[in-house]
Amino acid sequence: FPYLVVEYAPRGSLRDLIKRFAPNLLPANMALNIFTQVGQALYYAHQQNIIHRDLKPENILFNAQGEALLADFGIATTLSTASIKYVTIIGTPAYMAPEQFQSSVSKESDQYSLGCIGYELFTGKRPFTATNFFAMGFDHLNKLPIAPTQHR
Repeated sequence: FPYLVVEYAPRGSLRDLIKRFAPNLLPANMALNIFTQVGQALYYAHQQNIIHRDLKPENILFNAQGEALLADFGIATTLSTASIKYVTIIGTPAYMAPEQFQSSVSKESDQYSLGCIGYELFTGKRPFTATNFFAMGFDHLNKLPIAPTQHR
C-alpha cells in the first residue's frame, strides 16, 4: 500500500491565513510566493503520477518556517486510474474543475483548482459563488468568472 509521510504543519492552513487578513487581501508578494510553492508541490505530485483531486485553501498548510505544504491526499488518485470515470463525484465544488462535475479527473483538474485558489488569493473572492452543488457545477461548466480587475 502506498503511504505519504508529511511534515508537521503548526502554522495552520491557507484558509486560516486568508481569514486573518480579512477583510484585506494577503500582500501580493506573499500570495504569489504561496501560489508558487503550491504550484511546485503540485508539479512534483504530478511527476509522481498522483492527482490530488481536492485542492483548496484548507488543504494548504504551513510548516514552522512558513512554507506552504500540500496536504490531505486522502482522495488522491494515480494518473493510471485517472482516466476511469467515477460514479461518485469527489472534490470541493468551489474549486473543482469542470470535468470533475462530469466524473472525470486529470492533472489539469488540479491545475484548474490551483487557478481558483490564485483567483481567490488575488481578488478576495472565489471565481463562482453558487449556493448549491448543481449551480456551482453549471457555473464552472458554462460561465467565465468576473475579470479579477473588476473586483478592485
